[in-house]
This record gives sequence, structure tokens and C-alpha cells, in this order.
Amino acid sequence: MRIVSESIWDAVHARIRYVNEKLGIALQSGFSCAKHVYLFSGPLICGDCGARIIIISGGNNVRYGCPSYRRGVCANRLPIRQTALEEQLIARLEERLTQPAMLDYALARFQEELEKRLAEIQKEAIGVEDLRKERRTLQDKAERLADAVAEAGHSTALLSKLAEVEAGIADLDQRMTPPKTVNIRTFVSRKLLQIRDLLQGDASRAKAALEPLT
Repeated sequence: MRIVSESIWDAVHARIRYVNEKLGIALQSGFSCAKHVYLFSGPLICGDCGARIIIISGGNNVRYGCPSYRRGVCANRLPIRQTALEEQLIARLEERLTQPAMLDYALARFQEELEKRLAEIQKEAIGVEDLRKERRTLQDKAERLADAVAEAGHSTALLSKLAEVEAGIADLDQRMTPPKTVNIRTFVSRKLLQIRDLLQGDASRAKAALEPLT
């Protein structure tokens, strides 16, 4: 049985729809971290109070700012538009990364990681002979299957098995292929110059790349 009139029922649901629409606009305007990832929201620090700079306004006017100002505990009331801040910081990063000292640092770090990887490859190389034996076994099996197909004619089962064996051979070939030799300095320099493409791409991936710097 109804406990309210139909007019009140309709009015209440109309109000609920109105509030949901307004709330949806607010969430889309930049206040919901789950819906949008901003590149420099969190890593930056307010120079006055030490709070982390975040997005403080959204919609068509997305701005970074100090959240403590609104709580009345910081005097930094100056926000900055998202596009302006990100362009300035990315340009500054590009400038810093092209300096010789930074390139030398990146090369040293890359060399460290490369040596670790080469050590791992050396350990893996112990099993290369086993891979070669496995490949020879698969190659013999593939040849026998090919002969069987030639004798029996078209056979879905045989052809499927042959394709499976050939895929196994291709996988082994890839695992046994030595890494290509590259000019390390050229490689690192090229990657550093691609910083803008990285930071202006997927925001979640870009923030992950910036984490070691923050």
C-alpha cells in the first residue's frame, strides 16, 4: 500500500534525478580522481605550507592549486591552469634532460641495468643447448608430420598438429636469438628526447614514469 501520494513520489524522484545530474557534472569537472588522472597532481609541493598540489577546479577551467588554502591554513591562493603548468614543467624537463650531465647520468644508470640484464642472459645461456636439442626434436617431428600429410593427403588433424609443432619451433628460435647490438648513447639520447611524447600520452603511465623523480 502507498504511504505517500503520487505527486509527492514524482516530486521526490524528480529531485533525486536533479541532484544526480548536478553531482555527475561535479565529478566530471575534475574532482573525481577515479575518473581522470592528472599528470602532476600529487608530486608537486606547495612552497608555503608543504601540502601536495592537486586539481582544485575542473570543467573548462582545470587548475592546479594548494588544497590547504581553502581550509584556511595556507596563504598560497594562486592557482595555475593545467595546460600552462604542464607545458612549463614538460619544457623544463626536456631542457634538463638534454644537458650533458643528465645524459651522462642516464647512460650510467642504463649501463647498470644493462649489465644486470646481460648477467641474467648469461645464466639463461646455460640452457641454450637444451633448447637446441628440443628444437631438433621438434624439427624431426615436423618433418615426419609433413611426410604423413603428403602420404595421407589433406588431414585436418595432421595439419593442426604440424602447425602446433611449427609454432613451437618459432618460439624456440625467438628465445635463442641473441639481442641486437645498439649504440647505447644514441639509444638513450633518443629515448630522453621522447619525454614529451611519454608525458603527453597515457597519464597513468606517465605518472608511473615520474614516480622515481618524486
